[in-house]
Amino acid sequence: MSARRIPQGQGDSTTGSESGTDYRVSYTLNQYQRGSMVLRFARPPAHRELLEELGKYGIAPASVTDLSAAPVPDPRQRNATVHGEVLNYGREQSPAKPRARRGYIGPVLGLALLAFIVTAATDDQSFERGRVLGSVITSGADFGERVEFCVNALSDIADGSPGPFEDRPSDFALHPANAAFLTGCLL
Repeated sequence: MSARRIPQGQGDSTTGSESGTDYRVSYTLNQYQRGSMVLRFARPPAHRELLEELGKYGIAPASVTDLSAAPVPDPRQRNATVHGEVLNYGREQSPAKPRARRGYIGPVLGLALLAFIVTAATDDQSFERGRVLGSVITSGADFGERVEFCVNALSDIADGSPGPFEDRPSDFALHPANAAFLTGCLL
């Protein structure tokens, strides 16, 4: 059966020399090449018929990966709801899974936290200072009193602003030596 190509916008199924129904034929050749055209068929087209017609317009049937045909609504029925059945002839393709976009902030923060913990854990001098001062407070003190004593002791011995990898407690609250001192004092 032969189909006649109808220019876009002239989809009336009663005009022209042939009678039939206009179908919008959509095709995909690869990931980036897609197209469509309106063809007229006397009856719903088979997959083979669609491929033959596309071949007449220079589209190699072997390169078509997805193919569908849907009836074009009659322009005289603009206000009427027309539900045409879409005829799909393509290979079954699963929808692409969305890739999770992960930033670099999580790994960078993880590495910074790891560096902080390793530096605090290897700071023996501040840990021992904290342990010695922590032994001064009586064992009958509750945890809140112990924390208050250790924080006050830390502020008394804090040494200005040493570098981030030095083993002296600092005025900066998030310093590895401060963490080592407080850990020693509270244990």
